[in-house]
Amino acid sequence: MGLLRYRETGELVTETEFRFRNRKRRPQTVPAQGLLTEEFLDSEGIDPVFYGPGSGTVTGAEPINGKWYTTWEQS
Repeated sequence: MGLLRYRETGELVTETEFRFRNRKRRPQTVPAQGLLTEEFLDSEGIDPVFYGPGSGTVTGAEPINGKWYTTWEQS
């Protein structure tokens, strides 16, 4: 999975950062690495961000047809 976007703030984080922030959660309710589902993310108020077409540096995310895709700065 690419990036994750918090709906409330619009902040983009990697799956690794998301897991780091939730590492002390008890009981452990976060699915295993690579197994985050859209249903789980929706319940957390998070949207998955898919890699959009382009290359360079990721500058953010934009909605296209109800899903979020990365935006790129061309180098």
